[in-house]
Amino acid sequence: MFSSIRSSRLGYLVYSLVVIALGIGSLVFFWFMVTGFNVGVYSENTLVGSVYVGGLTEEEALEKVNNRVNNWLANSTVQFDTGYQGYYYEFDRDLLVFDVQRSISQMRDGSANPLVVSYRGDNRNFVKEQIEDAEFLRNLDSALDIDRVIDDMLADAAAMKTFSRKELHNYFIDYESQLTVLSESNYLIPESVSSQTAFHDKLIEVYPEGEIEFEPYQIYSVLDALGETLSSNELNVIGGALLEAITPTHMIILERHYNPQIDLSRYPDVEEFPYYGINARVNQYVDYDFSFENNSNLTYTIKFYAPQNYRMKFELIGLPYLNQITLLSDDPNQPYNEIEINYDTEFTNVEAHAQDGQNGRIITVTREIRDIYDDILSNQEIVFEFYPPVKEIKYQP
Repeated sequence: MFSSIRSSRLGYLVYSLVVIALGIGSLVFFWFMVTGFNVGVYSENTLVGSVYVGGLTEEEALEKVNNRVNNWLANSTVQFDTGYQGYYYEFDRDLLVFDVQRSISQMRDGSANPLVVSYRGDNRNFVKEQIEDAEFLRNLDSALDIDRVIDDMLADAAAMKTFSRKELHNYFIDYESQLTVLSESNYLIPESVSSQTAFHDKLIEVYPEGEIEFEPYQIYSVLDALGETLSSNELNVIGGALLEAITPTHMIILERHYNPQIDLSRYPDVEEFPYYGINARVNQYVDYDFSFENNSNLTYTIKFYAPQNYRMKFELIGLPYLNQITLLSDDPNQPYNEIEINYDTEFTNVEAHAQDGQNGRIITVTREIRDIYDDILSNQEIVFEFYPPVKEIKYQP
C-alpha cells in the first residue's frame, strides 16, 4: 500500500508532510519535557543579591529571599564595621531596610540582580554623623568621603556578606595631602665606605625612584633586598639608618646584629661614638641581617637622598599615627676594669703598647605606645647594645 502511495506524486507529497509533522511533534514533545515544566519559574543562574532563585516561582523566590534576609539580620556573628589604624565603628544592621519585593520585581531573569537595601528616613545621616564624631577621627572627618564608605557598606549588605570592614585610609578625598614625614635618619657614612657617590648610585640601581616602599604586613630584609648589590660596610649603613627611622614606629624588629667593638683609633673618646642606639651589622658572608615587619594595614615609604659631607638622609613617610609613641633611652656608664701594670722591659716602644681605659656602656631604647585614650598598649625594649669596658694599660720600668 505504501509503495503504491510513494509511486505517485501526490502520495509522495502526503508522505513527506506526515514525516515532517511527526518530526515537529517529536521536537515539541522533547521541548515540553525539558522546559515545559519550568514555565512560570526563573531560569538557572538567576540571583537576587547572593540568593539563588533559579527554578523558583516569584512567590517561592520572595519567600526564600525574605527568609535569608531575616536570618542574616539575626546572625550575631556577622560583622560590619569601618575604622582607622585599629579603631573601629560598628554598623548597626538593624537600621537597614531590605526591599525584597522591589528587588524581585525589577530583576532580570537568568542574571545576577542587586538586592535593594537602604536606610529609612534620617538614619543614614545619623550613621554618617556617628562616624564623623568618632574619637579616632578627630580632625580627620572632613578629609574623608564618608558617603562612599556608607555606599560600599550597603553594597556588601546587599550581598549579605558575613564580614565587611571598610578601612578609612582608602577613603581620603586627597590621600597624598595626608602624608607626612614621620621620622628621619641623617646617617653618618663611615670611612669604611670608600665612595659615598658610588654607594648612592648602587642604591638607585635597585630603587630608581629613590624610595623603598613597605607594603602592609610586609617583612623587609636588607640582606634579601640589597645583599647582592652592596658591600657589607654599605649594608651596615642601610641597616643602621632603617633602624633609626623605624624605632619611633609600630614596626617590629625581627632580626638585628650590632658590632660591640668601638674602633678607638677613630673614636679615642667613646663619648663621641656616633652609632649608639643605631648600630646595625649586616653581612652577607656570615648571614647577619636586619629585618623588620610593617605590622599595619598602611603603606610606608623610605625616601633617601644623595649623601652630602658623608651624611645620608633617610625619611620615613606615611599617614600620621593616632597612637602616641615615646622612646625612653637609658645609657648608664659601666666602670672599666682596674689598671693593668706591665713590667715587661722587652718592649722598646712602651707608648705603643700603653692603653687608656674607657668606660663600658649599655644602651637601651624602650618604646612605649599609648592609645588615643592614654592607656599603655605596649612598653617594650627594642634596642639593646653592650659595649665592654676597655682596660687601662700602663708600662713601668
